[in-house]
Amino acid sequence: MRYRLGKAAGGLNRLLNARRLRAYERRLSRIRSFKALYSSAPLLNEQIKILRWSAEDVRTVEKQVRAAAVLSLIVQEELDINLYDEQLIAGMAMHEGYMIDMKTGEGKTLAALLPAFLSVLEGKQVHIYTFNEYLAERDCMWCGPVFNRLGFRVSGIKECMNKSEKREAYAADVVYVTARQAGYDWLNDSLVYEPEDLVQRPLELHDLIVDEADGILLDEARVPMVIAGESSEVDSNAYRVRDIAVHLQNGADYQTDEARRNVFLTDEGCAKAEAMLKCGNLYELRNADLLADLHSALHVEALLVKDIDYIVCDGKLVLIDEFTGRAAENRQLPDSLQSALEAKEGLKNRSTGIIWGTLTAEHLVKRYAKLAGMSGTAALAADELKDIYGLETLIIPTHSVCRRVDEPHLIFSHKEAKFRAIMTDISDLHRLGKPLLIGTSSVEASERLAADLEAAGIRSSVINARHDKEEAALLSKAGRLGAVTVATHMAGRGVDIHLGGGDPLEAEQVRLLGGLHVIGTELHDSQRIDWQLRGRAGRQGEPGYSRYYVSLEDSLLLRYGLQESLPASCKDLRQEAPLNDNKLGRIVDHIQRVAEGQHHETRKTLAKYADLLEQYCREIRAKRDRFLYRVVQPNIWVNTLPELFAEALNRFGDETTREAERYAMLACIDRCWADFLAYAAYVKEGIHLESIGGRNPLEEYTRLMSDAYASVDDKIKAAVGQTLHNNKNVESLLDGIKQEVRVPSATWTYLINDQFFPERVSLI
Repeated sequence: MRYRLGKAAGGLNRLLNARRLRAYERRLSRIRSFKALYSSAPLLNEQIKILRWSAEDVRTVEKQVRAAAVLSLIVQEELDINLYDEQLIAGMAMHEGYMIDMKTGEGKTLAALLPAFLSVLEGKQVHIYTFNEYLAERDCMWCGPVFNRLGFRVSGIKECMNKSEKREAYAADVVYVTARQAGYDWLNDSLVYEPEDLVQRPLELHDLIVDEADGILLDEARVPMVIAGESSEVDSNAYRVRDIAVHLQNGADYQTDEARRNVFLTDEGCAKAEAMLKCGNLYELRNADLLADLHSALHVEALLVKDIDYIVCDGKLVLIDEFTGRAAENRQLPDSLQSALEAKEGLKNRSTGIIWGTLTAEHLVKRYAKLAGMSGTAALAADELKDIYGLETLIIPTHSVCRRVDEPHLIFSHKEAKFRAIMTDISDLHRLGKPLLIGTSSVEASERLAADLEAAGIRSSVINARHDKEEAALLSKAGRLGAVTVATHMAGRGVDIHLGGGDPLEAEQVRLLGGLHVIGTELHDSQRIDWQLRGRAGRQGEPGYSRYYVSLEDSLLLRYGLQESLPASCKDLRQEAPLNDNKLGRIVDHIQRVAEGQHHETRKTLAKYADLLEQYCREIRAKRDRFLYRVVQPNIWVNTLPELFAEALNRFGDETTREAERYAMLACIDRCWADFLAYAAYVKEGIHLESIGGRNPLEEYTRLMSDAYASVDDKIKAAVGQTLHNNKNVESLLDGIKQEVRVPSATWTYLINDQFFPERVSLI
């Protein structure tokens, strides 16, 4: 086997990677021998039984090799596909806890079959996270016959399922589900009152395989999933401070640092705001909420741009995911930012709701017994994946030599010249019939480009945040003759683009034209996202082409101080032709590395805040589970309200009284935890201001949270006692308590802005 590691190896030790690959390669000859041995149906069926019921430890190489041989034969039998050696190597490595870097089109979905099979043979359940629900359903339907033939159940989780359907689906041996849906279901399970109402089994007993792992484990890792109940409360300051914000001048009254997504008042602006608000000193403690709301109003005014950061659809805000460019349904900003943005757009403030629980993807996946993953760009994030999750990255060689031509960036002096060059090249390539996939940075850019193409007589398909439900079907046709597809960032992730749309004759014509041509119109902050777009072309050894077009006026370059690094010959230059200076390419690469480094540091900083909350969450969940499963009884009433407790025993009996107390304990844990989360959110929204007084925000946050959490247990006990007192005269104690502490179940997610106020007020 030739080791074609390619450009994406990054800083990984190539020799170490090759040595690890050779260790797996030595098993391949034995797998082939066992495949030949088990090739007859009777022997194959017998070996399936032996693998399933044998007492032999599946962790032994011998059993893994036999399992790989059996799986290969079943995949060939059920799907008419021969597993490549590279897929088997990837599968064996994932079973041993590696993060796999496997290029687009190399068959990651099939590579996940082997580690899933081996985990199930160990008696574990396996969850396979996909990037979206479409992929979960597709992979479940495609791979289901393989697992069924092996004697195991497979399922896919959909958001539209009711609790009974989800419970049955989660009981399968292999479950395909999105990380977000798994998180929602975990949060819903955190509020049930009977074990039989749980839909999931304890995650600590399962193994997890994550597809598109860098997207889920890094890009989406800090986006909390929230379960919340409706509330009539809204932010009354939002419109008031909005009126102030629009009268303040950017640059004079407040300043911004777009590289850090930050805005802050100047002394002049503070004085002006205090005069208009008639509030006295804005930095006094009594004005803390008002100051935070004003900062939020300035932030959305100066830094959040319609059709780039969000869209307005049917009278509601819909945020745009900064990594995928897709509409992030059921997501909102932290409370004060959400209210400020709604005020900016003249929309009715949505209820902030009562938050009953919150969970990040990072903490969700860390609850599993074992974690492995796969991605086409994992090598570029190897250090961060190791740092956060302890995952070593293994680069899997491509099955066929990659024939894609990755051209260096074309760099222009200004945006107009860049877009004229893009339009000219698109027109020339389209005239030849070459299929084109054009990546844009935002909804606005995709629609503007599509309109320009239409005006030039070129019809295009647009995949952006406004049409995300159609993206899989549209993207699958992007390899057809003459197709022009415009997509925001990584829309349609996980969807294969087949040359000619799957038609063999048309595919051959496209190959003669050089395959799929990818054009990037603007660089992303992360090189991983850029490489994911390039990776759309040249799958499985097919020909392909990719190139990015860059201008010195692009937002990424301006945000990170390009002008300071430019050669003198390029400053104040405006020309139509691409700039011919080798230094520019190195400068652009450096700026992207700086941007990636800042995002990494921001994620690490925010993780310190989230990890503290997660520690408390685990303690509360463990405490709650002891009462949920009736491992212990609360015994609070007998100790604190003995007379009322004795009266309840006489009226309702021992079983009903103790069950009512258990129910009250669960409900009071939930309510006190919700109060704690509300306090945590309140503290975090203003914690950045601590640095103004010379205090360390993280230390202050830790101190405040520790003090607040120390009193939670006493508050729970007091609340449990109060519920008995409130229901001492009811006809039915259990029904009365259930009515008093009823918990709503509406859920949504919101986005934590990673770059919120870090310039003036560092969070650490």
